[in-house]
Amino acid sequence: MSDGEQGKIYHSLLGKLTLVFLCIVVSNSAYSTQLNCELISEYEGINVDTRQSTVSEFIFGVVRKEQEMKLITELTNEIYQGHTSFDGYLSIKDCVGNSDSHFIQRNRNVILTTLLGQVTSFSDVAPASLEMERSFAETVLKQDDNYEQSGAIGAVKRFQDDRAVDALFELIVTTERQSYVRMALSSIYSIRSNYAQQKLIKAKEVKPEFESVIDEYINYW
Repeated sequence: MSDGEQGKIYHSLLGKLTLVFLCIVVSNSAYSTQLNCELISEYEGINVDTRQSTVSEFIFGVVRKEQEMKLITELTNEIYQGHTSFDGYLSIKDCVGNSDSHFIQRNRNVILTTLLGQVTSFSDVAPASLEMERSFAETVLKQDDNYEQSGAIGAVKRFQDDRAVDALFELIVTTERQSYVRMALSSIYSIRSNYAQQKLIKAKEVKPEFESVIDEYINYW
């Protein structure tokens, strides 16, 4: 498969993932699935031909072929349609960590950040535990991996505060991926604070090509 063909597949799948992301608000437990470790079990037995060693993954990052791109898109879409408590998230995190599946392990950051974005509440969570997961999401947000960044945007947005706005704004400033600029702008808009509004206005200076999109958000504030 040529690089051009791989690019078309990637952008097609990313477009579907982005569309799902933009349509998701906060999952309502009456209409979405309670996520658990069965989600991980469904994908553990799948044999994905990655042809990439763990050493190569560490040095060059995860390089996904068509089959794997389709599978990770399918998996994350399942997560977007569900919800979990913070304790449920930690339980699934343990299942991911204990999995022998190469597919699960090399896509660990994608799975966990996407899951974190579907946690229904952070109330009554120990501050140290919450900070650990939040810092993890913020770190992944800065990685140069398309799927990981997509999950991290949703995870960071879930915190709905000024710190989340700053992290998302930094992505807008640094990324060249227009789809992720749109996702970050949408996420900042969803936070709906005065600070978020100020950052949206500031975003017009760093990404003038998105001025009309930003103006629309501000007009509907």
